[in-house]
Amino acid sequence: MARASSQRQGRQDRWPEVLRAASEVFGAKGYPAASLQEVAEKLGILKGSLYHYARTKEDLLYAMLVQGHESALATLRLHQDLGIEAGSIRLESFIRLWMQNGRALLFPEISSDRHDITTFLSPGRRNEIRRIRRTVTQYVVDLISDEIFAGHVRHDIRPELAANTLLVIINGSYEWVGESDADWEGATEWYVTLFSSGVTRERSTPAQPEMSIARKAECNSLLSPEPTKEASRADRWDELVAVAARLFAEKTYSAASLSELATRMGMRKASLYHYIGAKEELLFELQLRAHVRALEVIREDSVLEHASARDRLAHLILAWSEGVMKYGSTYWPVGTTDLKFLTEDHAAQLRSKREAVQTHVRSIVEQGITEGDFDPALNPRGVADTLLISLNGSPRWYRSRSGGSSLGYWHIQLFLRGLVPAACTSSRKQGGSGKSVRH
Repeated sequence: MARASSQRQGRQDRWPEVLRAASEVFGAKGYPAASLQEVAEKLGILKGSLYHYARTKEDLLYAMLVQGHESALATLRLHQDLGIEAGSIRLESFIRLWMQNGRALLFPEISSDRHDITTFLSPGRRNEIRRIRRTVTQYVVDLISDEIFAGHVRHDIRPELAANTLLVIINGSYEWVGESDADWEGATEWYVTLFSSGVTRERSTPAQPEMSIARKAECNSLLSPEPTKEASRADRWDELVAVAARLFAEKTYSAASLSELATRMGMRKASLYHYIGAKEELLFELQLRAHVRALEVIREDSVLEHASARDRLAHLILAWSEGVMKYGSTYWPVGTTDLKFLTEDHAAQLRSKREAVQTHVRSIVEQGITEGDFDPALNPRGVADTLLISLNGSPRWYRSRSGGSSLGYWHIQLFLRGLVPAACTSSRKQGGSGKSVRH
């Protein structure tokens, strides 16, 4: 009996190590393509020994998701138990607690996967995780609604928009925030600033930013894809890319096969090799098209070189959101985490284009700081990365008949004005803590 008890205790002690190894393997290979054998090798044990901890790969994934989501619920309970001080803004305390929760995540590789990884769970388990997600979202919606009623958030804010945007931004922190505690503290202060007053230094901004320049963006033609094959095969090539995008979105890139792609195209697998030499070329094409569209938006901004940073930022947000809503449902699941599957040459090409986009957005923020219109304590890189994460993540949750324009105006409002009424913001600044650690 004592020996059996000791063995059970040993398995429990190593359970966190097993999940950690599985998370790293799933993150590197993609969950569908990863195997229990690879997890066992990562742990330095035989595959048979792994069955002492989990019978299936799904058991490991489910255990990771349960831990992360139970931590999220604990954060909600902690925030709910906080005392409400007179004049306090509870949205700010939620942002701080949620960032602490994110910083403590044990399995960031799973949390940052752009594909909805719950699709690989059995129906009962999948519904359980999604129910928790809905609980979290509804909590933030109710919190913002309460803040509107209390006068801490402007009455024209739509709680659903604000809640989903907040969660996308904060949950995307692993894409840009560094690993040190100082990096996370700085990002936390930036998020608090963003959702209180935006990037603009002068808080008494007009009710609606000037849109005359932003409306000049002809997004549909601006964001059209550039063909990369000769004209005689262009139509069939575009069809192949579109079918591949849907297949990768459904199954993830790592699990999709050329055989299934050929079946969906109504051709033999051998015929695919008239267009590609390997599946990786399709992933690169999808990524390349998204980056080409992004660079087109950036090039369009060159005509605004004499405009203010406020107008340039508004123009970019509106043009970007139009493109995201037009193409995002196809390309969004094929995101940053899939770069690891590209050849080094292809990955380097995309990194160069991505850096050009991020540098351009940062330059607009730097211009606004120089002009004295944006908060000088801002970190331009943090602003740029947060904006792009929020816009690119919108197709997963945003639904509107007005499409990208409505999404764009919401982001313009958020980034230029924040959520808090100007009078409330001013009073907080006068009696605030004086913290300025966003750099």
